[in-house]
Amino acid sequence: MIFKKCGAEGLQKIYKRHNDTDRTEIFGTPDLFLFSTNSKTKEIREAHFIEVKRPDEKLSDEQEDEISFLKSLGLQAGVYRLKEKN
Repeated sequence: MIFKKCGAEGLQKIYKRHNDTDRTEIFGTPDLFLFSTNSKTKEIREAHFIEVKRPDEKLSDEQEDEISFLKSLGLQAGVYRLKEKN
């Protein structure tokens, strides 16, 4: 599904970025890739790269950079904040 959503060119850009030897100690890849499909056609309806954080937890610079990178490829990427209950 990631290939379908990103396409060959987008996925190649992601692989190139993540395999760059200058980035071996740089993290920030979102926690989840969520998608939904049309039950009849099996086409992707929507897909999102998601970073999950607690309500008051800050994104690292690397996470912000990765989300911006994914968005620059025309992909949906963002932060979901947990709603904590007592």
